[in-house]
Amino acid sequence: MSRQVSWDALQPLSSAILFKLQRHSDHHMFAYKPYQILETTEDTPVLPLGYTGSMLLAYCPPVWKALMNPMVEAINRGETISRETQEKNKKLVYTYLGIVWSLMTYVNFCVIGIYA
Repeated sequence: MSRQVSWDALQPLSSAILFKLQRHSDHHMFAYKPYQILETTEDTPVLPLGYTGSMLLAYCPPVWKALMNPMVEAINRGETISRETQEKNKKLVYTYLGIVWSLMTYVNFCVIGIYA
């Protein structure tokens, strides 16, 4: 069985909140292992923002697809994700998060302004 059936998420927040779910692919390979000793290997795909960040990105399917499709295609071809794709993904994520942050801030100030 390949480790590519699930993706790891190496971010500390994912680890703390989800009890080492970030090493999910090792669990699929060795289901008998307790979560405390699950491992990560270099051939395992990794979610760029962990499970928590990925859940937020999934709320906007065009952004999710733009981020994940190149990664999935590279993995399916047995290649590593190129540095260019990683940089492009980073810019996309920061842009998306900036827009979401700005909208949330605007809405909060409007609500606070109306009810204050």
